[in-house]
Amino acid sequence: MQGGGAHRIAPNLLARNFTAEAPNRVWVTDITCVWTLQGWLFLSVILDLFSRRIVGWAMSKNIDEGLILGALRMALLNRKPKAGLFEKVQKVGRPSGLGRGQ
Repeated sequence: MQGGGAHRIAPNLLARNFTAEAPNRVWVTDITCVWTLQGWLFLSVILDLFSRRIVGWAMSKNIDEGLILGALRMALLNRKPKAGLFEKVQKVGRPSGLGRGQ
């Protein structure tokens, strides 16, 4: 990330409760680096805590909104969740460093 400014820490909405009562109620995400024949790439994945399956993923040379939105688009197309999945996400806001022209 650029800028070197202070970054917000997102609140812990799950409180270490990694269970879900039904599909598409709780999705979690992570980003990691993967070595490929093209060099290092960032991998963003979205996991449904109920099924423990990856519902969306994307790879890119850049860690930016495009990477995250690519994984989210795939998850939405694969799962078509009902209203309510993103209520907590909207309250938290953007992850640190995103949406600032990087």
